[in-house]
Amino acid sequence: PDGRLRRPDGTFATPNADGTFDLTDGTKLLPNGGILLPTGAIRMPDNTVILPDGTVKLPDGSLAPPGYEVPDYGLPCFRKAKFTCKKCGLPIIGTVLKANLIEGAWHPECFTCTKCGTPVATEGGALACFMEDGEPRCDNCRTKRVCTACEKQIEGQAINAMDKSWCASCFNCAKCQKPIAAGAAGGEFKIQDGQPICEACREVVFCAACGKEIEEHALTAMDKNWHLECFKCSKCDKAIDTGIFKIEGGRPVCEDCRQRLNCAGCGMEIDGQALTALGAHWHPNCFTCSKCGDPVAANGEKLSCAIEGGRPVCAKCRKVHTCASCGEKIKGQVMTALGKKWHPDCFKCGKCDLKITGAFFHKDGVPFCSQECFPQAP
Repeated sequence: PDGRLRRPDGTFATPNADGTFDLTDGTKLLPNGGILLPTGAIRMPDNTVILPDGTVKLPDGSLAPPGYEVPDYGLPCFRKAKFTCKKCGLPIIGTVLKANLIEGAWHPECFTCTKCGTPVATEGGALACFMEDGEPRCDNCRTKRVCTACEKQIEGQAINAMDKSWCASCFNCAKCQKPIAAGAAGGEFKIQDGQPICEACREVVFCAACGKEIEEHALTAMDKNWHLECFKCSKCDKAIDTGIFKIEGGRPVCEDCRQRLNCAGCGMEIDGQALTALGAHWHPNCFTCSKCGDPVAANGEKLSCAIEGGRPVCAKCRKVHTCASCGEKIKGQVMTALGKKWHPDCFKCGKCDLKITGAFFHKDGVPFCSQECFPQAP
């Protein structure tokens, strides 16, 4: 009843850790009822012999056919064993060792370091090892890792995440600061702005280009979020991974493709907003009144000036002229001809009434567009 075996000579044998019993003649009784001989062969109760090379010799001396299964003559004490060792495959009689992080049961001496083979359980069955990649390691063989968070050596289970190592208690959500490994989501997390975020705290962000969820690093540009690979130049379609780009027509353009403009005022390249006026491009602060020197663009875009003699003049400095043709005040560009001021559209031929934009003839203060329209002498 106590699991011991009575030998033929009357002595008792207690089970070894692997479930075998030592007999008095140097042989061992195996859990399947066979006798392990000193030669390495196993003799079963019916005299079937299993040779060391696996060949089965039947009681009549013939060899068993391929696939022959040897009957199990195991003793009742072995059949009552609740656990079978995951390593050696034999029933466990006595101390049963279980590891929390690995499924299965072992004889204490069978639970060994997967690198050097040294048993990593104490006599009482307690574990004295470290788990790495789901395998036990002894103190000599384990990888000495330093926690990214506390910068101390990791003594227990190591969490490998984001190409770094962490103590299980130090790998925390950047928002709620709770350990991610112990979370209800089973340690699942996402990376946002380079920080681990647990499933309960993570913010769902969608890419402005493809419309899919951004699960890791999000690039924020133009007040939108993008996958790194989706933020592309609108001209060459290459990903803008340098972070340097310009906006042209509301779309991103990489440094290689962007249009380069030089300011007509200072001659320097325009790196930001460009103002277009008088057939040229300007820095907003360089487009100034030709009289007082103050900028004449409001908010860097909208012109608030008049053009006199091909130069901008701010509202403060410009003169208010009256058109010699229509008699109305000239609010925009002023044309000077025949000693008078005109709206450009009002300076017309005195005969055919066509707008004059180039050379002209005149008589008695009246312009004429051509010699055909010019009045001949009587």
